[in-house]
Amino acid sequence: MPRISETFRRLVKNNVGLLNVEMQKRHHQVFWVATWDHFIGGDSEVHIIAPARGSYPPTLDNVYVDILRWDQIKDALAPLGTLRPGEGLIPAEVLESFNEDSDFHEAIVFEGSFRDLIAVLASHERREDLILGFRREDDLRAMMQAFVLAALDCAPQSASSSSTEDLASTISRRAVEAYAVPESYGLLDAQSANFARMIWALPESKRTQVNGPMWITKDEFGVQASSALSKHPGLPVLIKKVVKKRRQRFMQNHRYDVRLFS
Repeated sequence: MPRISETFRRLVKNNVGLLNVEMQKRHHQVFWVATWDHFIGGDSEVHIIAPARGSYPPTLDNVYVDILRWDQIKDALAPLGTLRPGEGLIPAEVLESFNEDSDFHEAIVFEGSFRDLIAVLASHERREDLILGFRREDDLRAMMQAFVLAALDCAPQSASSSSTEDLASTISRRAVEAYAVPESYGLLDAQSANFARMIWALPESKRTQVNGPMWITKDEFGVQASSALSKHPGLPVLIKKVVKKRRQRFMQNHRYDVRLFS
């Protein structure tokens, strides 16, 4: 092992091939995705759920789609991760609670990137004329996560932005185009600016290493906030440096995680 480690050190030092090229990592996580069909309206209400026991596991986000698009959505998700039926993977008591609603259609398990999952659902979004408080844009958590994803997408190219205002404009466009944030969203400009400042606070050379999001508890967030590289001024979102030490005194791998609690 020491000889192998020394060989890799020499390869890195001599910049062989693509060894020193920065690559953006993505977290792969497990999500439950459940859908309820509203036959009168012709839409399906799709919930992204954090795996948990109990009758009411926490919903991370929900998107309305056309009732006929569910199979297309599953086909689009299949090559982006691992897709499995919910039976046998989602606890029986959770599925029973879903089935208590006659509109319940199906629950599946998706293992992959939250970013890919939201992007696919957003591409099939159907904007419903709902009363105030029931629209997706009224859910602060959903909007927060959408802006986190947009900021993550824009961070690697932030070096080409001339200012935080320029980066904010890029984040704003990305949030609307990819993550189902309405152009009419009242906080579009303000949140884009806040997330642009969060990214801008990082060293330019490190912005390609920002990845996430990672959900943590409120207590964990409070502890990590004191050592965060950057924090949102009003939302529970931070960027934290993570150092992973490798064996045999080889090298340290630095990662910059966007973390939030909800």
